[in-house]
Amino acid sequence: MEIHLNPRLTQAHQAAILKYSRNPRALQKDEWVTALAAFDLLSACRVVREGKSQTFTQFYEESVDRPYATAFISDLLAMNDTEGEGMRRAEEIKTQLLADLKASGLSEPLTAEQRLLLTYCIYWWVAFAKGYITEVAIFQDLARSGIVFQAHDLSQFSERFSPDDLTVSGMRGDIKSSTYFLHSARHFPLKHDFYIAALYDPRLRQQRRVVIMQPGAWDKIDGDPLVAELEQAVALLPQPVKVLVKGQGLVVVEYNLWKEKILALQQ
Repeated sequence: MEIHLNPRLTQAHQAAILKYSRNPRALQKDEWVTALAAFDLLSACRVVREGKSQTFTQFYEESVDRPYATAFISDLLAMNDTEGEGMRRAEEIKTQLLADLKASGLSEPLTAEQRLLLTYCIYWWVAFAKGYITEVAIFQDLARSGIVFQAHDLSQFSERFSPDDLTVSGMRGDIKSSTYFLHSARHFPLKHDFYIAALYDPRLRQQRRVVIMQPGAWDKIDGDPLVAELEQAVALLPQPVKVLVKGQGLVVVEYNLWKEKILALQQ
């Protein structure tokens, strides 16, 4: 197995990824920003096996996505406790795909380049699993709450790549498992009207579900928010807070308050 790294991948990028591979929770905020940029750059790296050359993205699609993704989503849609059961199933699959990757040539001792490839595959599987667990849980919760919405059909492979996850009262939405997308340049400028995500609350030491909206989308359902930095927003919840991220104004709203406003708007 030969691996050819993207020349734009610096030593700092590699160090952040290798630190992630040892313990993702050990990364500080600035290291996460570097790691996110690094995982994007890794997509263009190449792996050559038995004369076949693939990008890391193509290797992941062939070795991880095709064997496991569709079946995992089908399992999620049949679960009652999507978040609890879903994470257990994701961990089971992670154990199996590690064995698959080991059999494909990614077995110890690994070179530094091979470890980057292995970490790339694990990172994207974990991100994929968390993302769809969150998405299915949100869809189920919105339906229980009586909110009218249109969602893409996750049982159809092509729908996984639809531009919007859901539409609520004419507003286009996306669902994220965290707010790390706000630190990735490739997501800007933000295109959706709203993003259902999770913001870490250091006081409670847990994630709080929020909705991050374009100002025009918030204007549609309510009035003026408070103004603060993104890091301060969670302390001001449940009040809506206006923040500035990469020059783009956004409104952060607690998820349950957003649901109340949407129900009022729809009624």
